[in-house]
Amino acid sequence: MPRDLANPNLTAVLSQYLEPVLLVRLDFTTETLYLASTPFNLVWNSQTWLGVGALGSVSGVTESVATEAQATTLKITGIPLEYVTDALEVVKYGGLAQLYLGFLSQGALVTDPIPANLGLIDEPSLSIGPDTCEISITIESEMADLQRARGGRYTMCDQRSRYPNDGSCDYVSLIQDKLLLWK
Repeated sequence: MPRDLANPNLTAVLSQYLEPVLLVRLDFTTETLYLASTPFNLVWNSQTWLGVGALGSVSGVTESVATEAQATTLKITGIPLEYVTDALEVVKYGGLAQLYLGFLSQGALVTDPIPANLGLIDEPSLSIGPDTCEISITIESEMADLQRARGGRYTMCDQRSRYPNDGSCDYVSLIQDKLLLWK
């Protein structure tokens, strides 16, 4: 999807020295977490974005013209082992996740960052080391929901459980073994 660049962002991209920054918003069960890829905290949109620096990484953000689900993986490393259970308990499956791409000049954002990705949080995975661990959170696009099976069947009982007065599936069982000849 094409994105419009504000003049300050366009100037930053075309400059000789480029300082990109990724901002990540994650809706967890207990709070909304705001992270920045800088080694220091940033203030934007009335929020303080916690600088995780080298402790965080983001896999490539991809887009396609095809109708298919795209996923992005966030990794947060260096979590002390005593905080692992707390960290896993607050991750909210299906919570909102937003990624923004911005540019810095002398440690401050040039202008409002560009929305880079919007999706839903999938279940986290964990990699435990001797002293610390790494949590990987996959952000799936809303297109991934199209690949999930829907509950329910085309039967009279299932239809009546949802819509008690709807008789649109009353005759489905009668025609399931019917031989039809098309001419």
